[in-house]
Amino acid sequence: MTDATETTRALIADLFARYEEGDSGPFFEHVADDVRWTVMGRHPLAGAYTSKQEFLDATYERLARVLAEPVRPTVTRIIADGEWAVVQWRGTAPTREGEPYDNVFCWVIRVVDGRITEVTAYLDSVAVVELFESVGEGA
Repeated sequence: MTDATETTRALIADLFARYEEGDSGPFFEHVADDVRWTVMGRHPLAGAYTSKQEFLDATYERLARVLAEPVRPTVTRIIADGEWAVVQWRGTAPTREGEPYDNVFCWVIRVVDGRITEVTAYLDSVAVVELFESVGEGA
């Protein structure tokens, strides 16, 4: 394993460990302001975002309107190679109506000089569509 691989894996593992404990702050502090974040699929959160703020506004802020609390991750696997890490995780949260929201994610993350500069996020599009339809919000 190269030093870059070890550094990337250690950083991502640490940031997700804190995120699992309910603190997403350290993760997003490491996301570059000019991150390129692509959420794959055809659902209300899908899109290509060119800044951290654009991504947060289009996804996390939108989820905050329909979820009672932030999505809580449980990591199932981290694979690292050089400046890239792949994180498989399950995210859960109750909706404002008390129903469970449960989704699976795979994020491909690029880390450059300790900053997250690129993310491609894969997730269950149907779960997102059903979440927004359940509260009367479509695409």
